[in-house]
Amino acid sequence: MAALQLHPEERPQTVREWWEGKNYSAAENFTKTQEKATAELDTEAKITISLREAFHGVQKSINSGEERFEVWIPPGVKQDTRLPIKGKGRFDPKTKQRGNLYLKVEISPDSVFQLKGENLLCEVQITAAQAASGVKVKVPTIDGYVNVKVPAGISSGKLLRLLGKGWPKLEGGRGDQLVRVLFEPSTEYSKEKDIGERVTSTEPAPLSMQVFEFDVVTFELPWWLRLFNIDSKIDSKFELRRRCHEAQYFTENLGNGVTLEMVTIPGGTFPMGSPTTEEGHSKWEEPQHLVTVKSFLMGKYPITQAQWQAVAALPQVNQTLASQPSYFQGANRPVDQVSWYDAVEFCARLSRYTKRNYRLPSEAEWEYACRAGTTTPFHFGETITPDLANYNSNYVYGSGSKGKYRGKTTPVASFQVANAFGLYDMHGNVWEWCADHWHDNYEGAPTDGSAWKDDNNNDNQYRLLRGGSWIFLPEVCRSAYRYSNYPGDSHDYTLGFRVVCEAAWTL
Repeated sequence: MAALQLHPEERPQTVREWWEGKNYSAAENFTKTQEKATAELDTEAKITISLREAFHGVQKSINSGEERFEVWIPPGVKQDTRLPIKGKGRFDPKTKQRGNLYLKVEISPDSVFQLKGENLLCEVQITAAQAASGVKVKVPTIDGYVNVKVPAGISSGKLLRLLGKGWPKLEGGRGDQLVRVLFEPSTEYSKEKDIGERVTSTEPAPLSMQVFEFDVVTFELPWWLRLFNIDSKIDSKFELRRRCHEAQYFTENLGNGVTLEMVTIPGGTFPMGSPTTEEGHSKWEEPQHLVTVKSFLMGKYPITQAQWQAVAALPQVNQTLASQPSYFQGANRPVDQVSWYDAVEFCARLSRYTKRNYRLPSEAEWEYACRAGTTTPFHFGETITPDLANYNSNYVYGSGSKGKYRGKTTPVASFQVANAFGLYDMHGNVWEWCADHWHDNYEGAPTDGSAWKDDNNNDNQYRLLRGGSWIFLPEVCRSAYRYSNYPGDSHDYTLGFRVVCEAAWTL
């Protein structure tokens, strides 16, 4: 459906053209009379968008009560802006006229930025020692991270100004970004003792492996069709089968009752990518090739907001982390609105705290872990349904069915089904960052499971995302589907991640 471009209401010049050769005052009176008649049919509605959507512009679906249509909200709108949409108000069947709809914009609070007039404000934290000597820090801007030199001797609360990094101006150009420099607060004794004991330790805590059971669900052909080797593309014949599996895992203690469960992923070889016959296949998933992956440990779930807050409270390694960045709040929901750099900083803090090597998975490790031995579009089999994963269920894949579209993230493991390795929410909910740089296809890709990074390590180069999210179509949630985004310009409510750990273990 075509989007409506919103423009300020003006008296249309076509009125004068339409009234060719007539007295203009008569045309003006006609227009005023018409506007007065339709004004009684005007309606108003509120629409809530994020600050980043307001900055970049966004297309939204509107339900007026009489119809559903798409509108384009232009970049640079502010709180309480009224946007007129002509001809989308109430309809009068007697006069055959329709009023206008006025959208009142409300901008939800952002986890990083505040809008102050035409300027954006954010905060960064440094230590007192760094303030005394001066330091270069990574500062988030709405365009991505930039390196900013903090002058020596700066006092806490001082504002730095980044010219032209603020809000769009009506007359053109942009305002500035204000950066408030704050000193890191002194750590409370109880938290300092808990963290300090782990940070000063030279050895990681020993792994204590346990076994857990979980349900695995797959779509399969009935036995009598398999017996006669009937084509598996007869979608209507698939049945849902549920089996009980078990796997090993260990629990990492993050403090204050928050834990991180890491599942063992056995090594193996698998075909990475998708065949050209797979529904939704793209050239980005070619050529399909064999990859051998070593064993590793992977998070049972995407990183939750409780886990994020626990690690964000640990001492900084390279950059600051917002303690509550997520748009959809909930301790057991996956963290969202995190950039690739945020995820890397999370891993760095977690690694220093635990003395174990935590990192983002390579793209090959992620797909291998997602498939868990399958070669079908999903680890569920040939299709997916909204009873098994959180995605845009207004659309279907293969023999799947439509269902309730949730329109937001769901708490991890809400569907109580895992893949054969014991991993939950690999399809949908939030996109998951990988370590790799983006490449258009697999020509020249590593075959040992390592991350594919370019030598130039360009900060602006796209990074990989896998798994789809709550707002995307089911075909985008396939095991083989590849997506990407800028590593810093990605604070939106579809992005999350899970971690892997390189550690030896014994049962």
